[in-house]
Amino acid sequence: MFKKLGEAIQLLAANFGLLSALVLTVSVPVNLANNYIIYYVLDPDDVAGAFRSTIWLEAIFRPIAIAAVIYALWEIKHERAV
Repeated sequence: MFKKLGEAIQLLAANFGLLSALVLTVSVPVNLANNYIIYYVLDPDDVAGAFRSTIWLEAIFRPIAIAAVIYALWEIKHERAV
């Protein structure tokens, strides 16, 4: 178990720039869109609407970032260029 954990930490440390860029490429536009929806589309007192908008956007777009990280790590593990 500790061997797998050590390997995961080594992969993260060696490819931190790539992995963080993949996650931020999805997260930043989603957060910007969510903030726009909350401040300019929804009623300021609609807390439930803001929560729903956040949940929906995260549920739709977060798997894209996760899939990109998984694919990049798969390619790195098989010694292919990413």
